[in-house]
Amino acid sequence: YKKPVDEITEDDIEKYLTGKRRKLAKSTCVHIKNAMSNSFKRAVKARVIKTNPCKGAEIPEGKDDAKVLAEPYNEQEITQLLEAFKGSRHYPLVLFLCKTGVRIGEAIALQLDDLDRDGRKASINKGIVRGQISTPKNGKAREIDLTPALVAVLRKLRLKNKIRGPYVFQNLSGVHVDVNNFRNRIWRDTLAKNDLRKVRIHDLRHSYASILIHKTKDLHYAKEQ
Repeated sequence: YKKPVDEITEDDIEKYLTGKRRKLAKSTCVHIKNAMSNSFKRAVKARVIKTNPCKGAEIPEGKDDAKVLAEPYNEQEITQLLEAFKGSRHYPLVLFLCKTGVRIGEAIALQLDDLDRDGRKASINKGIVRGQISTPKNGKAREIDLTPALVAVLRKLRLKNKIRGPYVFQNLSGVHVDVNNFRNRIWRDTLAKNDLRKVRIHDLRHSYASILIHKTKDLHYAKEQ
């Protein structure tokens, strides 16, 4: 938009997002809106503008907004999945996804500084979408608990990664894991080779939630996690 920042309106933002919505998924448009909103917040703070035009802007619905039915693994299938990845350099990432329920973009964006000193908690404050660092999907950071088994694995990984780069889950070059390569090659190939039911990586999030709720009976804790 070739328009001064103090002249951009809520209507301008909605028109822009509507244009993006014709080609992109709603979740992607949410990330775009969040990124823009953060910039406008800084402009408000600097008193360049009075209000954030993103605040009331809505993203239009589309054909792809129908709920995709999740096909979560049960606890036995999660055990089989982890066994299939055991020994692989991707095992820590898969264990993290299974034991925390975070989104794949949030997991690969995790940095060593996001783990507390004892390693028992992790701050989920960013995600990687289309190769770019963004805010978490809902725009809010959260702190999550880590299981003892996960803490032990991350501690070993932490010692190795301190030499190479800031990301907890890295590729051989020392940068964060490429989600497309992981999804299209590593994930799908591992499921096929081990006769595991084909599910999306995102379904691990649903698996974690259902298993956690079944074990703890604590809906509030599951929601916070």
